Amino acid sequence: MIEVQDIFKDYADEYAKKYNVSIYQKKVIDAVINCRTSHYGANVKVCEECGVLHISYNSCRNRHCPIP
Repeated sequence: MIEVQDIFKDYADEYAKKYNVSIYQKKVIDAVINCRTSHYGANVKVCEECGVLHISYNSCRNRHCPIP
């Protein structure tokens, strides 16, 4: 499934070169690209029974971000 984040990763630079993107728009694009990645940190939980790690990456918390 293609997500907005994937589109931004693939085409944001090309789009910004073609159109006059404001600094605010660039910040939103960067936030969405880095959302739910190690860029914003993570929460790590370890199962006490089996020791399996569960990593949950933090959201960018940008109000324009479509990633919940």
